[in-house]
Amino acid sequence: FPSHDMRAKVEIFNEENNISTLTSRIVDSMQTIEFEIIFINDGSSDNTKAELDKLSNNISNVLAFNHESNKGIFESWLTGLSVAKYEVVCLIDGDLQNPPEYIPQMYNSLLSNNVDVVQGFRSTLGRIRNHRYYYSIALNSLLNITFKQKAKDSKSGFILTYKDYLREALLPIQGIRFQQTFIGVTLRKLNLSELDIVTGKHS
Repeated sequence: FPSHDMRAKVEIFNEENNISTLTSRIVDSMQTIEFEIIFINDGSSDNTKAELDKLSNNISNVLAFNHESNKGIFESWLTGLSVAKYEVVCLIDGDLQNPPEYIPQMYNSLLSNNVDVVQGFRSTLGRIRNHRYYYSIALNSLLNITFKQKAKDSKSGFILTYKDYLREALLPIQGIRFQQTFIGVTLRKLNLSELDIVTGKHS
């Protein structure tokens, strides 16, 4: 595959206030890597489509695709894969919870460590210890025990890997609920070499 080419794929639903900021942060971070950003607007009811149209018209490597109705994250992943040209793809949420500044580190780690998958996970430093924090810890432990893995944050959807691996990992979770929770599990079930990267606490 080209050594400095990749796609960032972003599933969007009612994120009109975040799109411009997310795009700027990705563009600023990817100074040495040729890339394209693929936004999948999953039937948003706000002004997301209009904002995406502005971005795609003004920035040549921003692509926008629209679902007429909300089809869910799984169908958005499939849409992104169907149009992705580069072999390396990165899944990132559109609500700014995943810091895009870590994408180059994840990409370089994929190449330099000769691994197949890099998954970003949240640091525990500075995170509020509320019910969501303890639920997240418990769910990750349950996934690790159930599927006999040692993931730092198995349910994290901040993943960078090769397009063919991601397509194969989607097959077992088609039709089930909470696909994003299990994407890390199904990637690991492919017996791929992996690397976990701490990406700071979510913004």
